[in-house]
Amino acid sequence: MPLIWGEGERTALRSVAITLVCGLAAGAVSCGCGGRTAMPEAGGGPTDAVPADLPFTVTDNVTPDPADPRADVFVPGMRKAGVRGFVRVALVSADPAPPFRGQSTWTLYVSDLDAVGIPSATLSLSPYVPDHGHGAATKPVVTAGDLPGVYVAAPVSLTMQVLWVTTVDVTLPDGRTDSVEFGFLIGA
Repeated sequence: MPLIWGEGERTALRSVAITLVCGLAAGAVSCGCGGRTAMPEAGGGPTDAVPADLPFTVTDNVTPDPADPRADVFVPGMRKAGVRGFVRVALVSADPAPPFRGQSTWTLYVSDLDAVGIPSATLSLSPYVPDHGHGAATKPVVTAGDLPGVYVAAPVSLTMQVLWVTTVDVTLPDGRTDSVEFGFLIGA
């Protein structure tokens, strides 16, 4: 018999998943891991490093939402590889977090495959509701952040309690393009 998840169960499960991930991250920090932080690539392959001078951490361990496998469980710093393999994009933070119904501000970190931030890229975010076939009424404005590779997008308008898939299109300074998608089940 299939499980039927209500909004309360999804919210509780997301909270447990975020708590587990944060607890594991805190354990890694408290055990003395420092300097450069090793991260597994998507698919559990070899690890690479993130520059130690960044004021945030990233992880390639993106977990599908148990309520809908098209959605991700939000974890600050969740990172995905671009579909063309030129970049990696981390959703460093969402304010408010996790993303919920309404407007939010997303901070993103765009890096090359060696985890070095890419300044002077052009980013465009396109929130979309695949089950309804429409996008958001407004498109986020993206500005460069204070560090190379950091970008801020606002407002990210997720106005319905449904699955939203936000495509982040990246145009590199040399003209190459790549994209990643972050999907979230949006609650009240």
